[in-house]
Amino acid sequence: MIVVPSEIVYQPFTYIWTLAVGRFPGGLRRRVVRDTALREIARGFLAGAGMTVPGELARVTGLSRPDAGRGNRALVAEGYASSPAAGVYRLLEMNEPAWNGAGE
Repeated sequence: MIVVPSEIVYQPFTYIWTLAVGRFPGGLRRRVVRDTALREIARGFLAGAGMTVPGELARVTGLSRPDAGRGNRALVAEGYASSPAAGVYRLLEMNEPAWNGAGE
């Protein structure tokens, strides 16, 4: 369940919360393929953190370690991240060559 603020009351100051699906019905009722969801969760984390170490994404998000790894590896496959060591994923800078740890 996702809740979002729907309005603000100033006397007394408080937020009125509602279900996100009520506020954004089109976007939140659409099904997403699991692999796409895992990749986008990993992308959001990596965009903020810049780098992740073994088990970190799983611990922070509550994903299983295999699912977190699947999301991170998808980012490496599309060239968004690199994996300099097993379980370590790093956001690539623009125009930086991809490095996947395989000596390529």
